Amino acid sequence: MLSAKEAPIPEVLPSLACFASATALLVRFVVEVSATSPLTVTGLAVSTSEVVLDVISFPGLDPAELPATSRTALDDMGFSIVEEAQPSFLLDRAVLITGEVDRTVPFEVGFRGHEAFRDGTWQPDPLILDDQALVVRVRDRGLVVLTGCGHAGIVNTVRYVRRLTGGDAVAAVVGGFHLSGPMFEPIIEPTVEAFAELAPALLAPAHCTGWKAVYRLAARFPDAFVMPTVGTTITI
Repeated sequence: MLSAKEAPIPEVLPSLACFASATALLVRFVVEVSATSPLTVTGLAVSTSEVVLDVISFPGLDPAELPATSRTALDDMGFSIVEEAQPSFLLDRAVLITGEVDRTVPFEVGFRGHEAFRDGTWQPDPLILDDQALVVRVRDRGLVVLTGCGHAGIVNTVRYVRRLTGGDAVAAVVGGFHLSGPMFEPIIEPTVEAFAELAPALLAPAHCTGWKAVYRLAARFPDAFVMPTVGTTITI
């Protein structure tokens, strides 16, 4: 694990355009910095086969297969795939990739019913360990955490980022919080209470957060809440 002294995150300019999709931010960062160099995608969940399949099943419904991106297709586009469970850096250590997120929050227990196709069979995969986040430190403001779908749990993720970096101030949390649907709505209230302790200056919950959680976050944190939509640009 990286400590604050071992892996400091360099401060970046105070103005940072944040996107609801962490992946979109990563690709835009890399493309803008070096449009002619091979791109780097860190921590993709891939295997030695052409395609990895995930499946989600719910009672009374047929399982839904979710094919992952083809490794060959990414190679052909000039991407370099790096499989790494530990934290890593991009762009001259300006961006931290969390790697696997420690699961320490008792109410964030994963996605029951999620399975992955491994070794020729469908196997339970509730923790979805490849879930990760992007982090930058904005000068005089603190940490900006950008999540994908937040399968690790949004509280797990933010607390893990604080431990990795040694930083307490959270400037913004942007992305999916994964609180929609009957499986996750029971943890909306403890999540809201946890955010009261984490005290982010800006909260921008997107896509899989769900309208009920969005409503509660907006009501509890009116000064920090931002409702991101397609095309929203957030300046920190």
